[in-house]
Amino acid sequence: ICPRKFQQEQEQELNISTQQGHEEGEIPGIVSCDFKGKVKQVNDHLEHSCCLQMVKYWFDSFGCNHKCLKSAIDEHLTLNMKLHFDLVIKSLNTLQQTIRQYQDEIRKLNLENETFKVELQLKCKKDEEIAHLKQQLDQYQKDNLQLISAQQKKIIIIMIKQKTTYVEIEKLKKDIESKDNEINKIEQEIQLKQKTNHSTN
Repeated sequence: ICPRKFQQEQEQELNISTQQGHEEGEIPGIVSCDFKGKVKQVNDHLEHSCCLQMVKYWFDSFGCNHKCLKSAIDEHLTLNMKLHFDLVIKSLNTLQQTIRQYQDEIRKLNLENETFKVELQLKCKKDEEIAHLKQQLDQYQKDNLQLISAQQKKIIIIMIKQKTTYVEIEKLKKDIESKDNEINKIEQEIQLKQKTNHSTN
């Protein structure tokens, strides 16, 4: 016997008002499972072929929470066609709204991406300008050092020349002074001789 049928019969026995005036299995509107298979076939029967199986169907994803017997699905679909249509339309509208939100988000992200690209390009350009200015500064400092070095060399050469000239001038002064002394000495000797000769005469 089908386990669901057994449970159904137990519930019917507890419901006295439903059983009055009827024989077992003859209650109007009650679906009964006539499974008579073996024990090893029970699981497959319960999962695939039992007419007492409570199932959800594909409108469940659109918001219909109705559960019914597998055998009663067609009737439910027929009686609730407008409800299901409205649920599908509502779900479609929600989906379209979600798609629009995603599209807006994508446009926003694309705009941010373009802005980021522009900023990145500006940054790269600025980095290139900074690198160029740094290169110019390095070259300027190098040229300046070379210029200072050349000027220092010139100053040193001038100082050496000035020192040499000063030494030569001092030597020349000493030579002149020595010559003057010799001249004075000679003049004194001449004067002395003249005095001596004058006295003799």
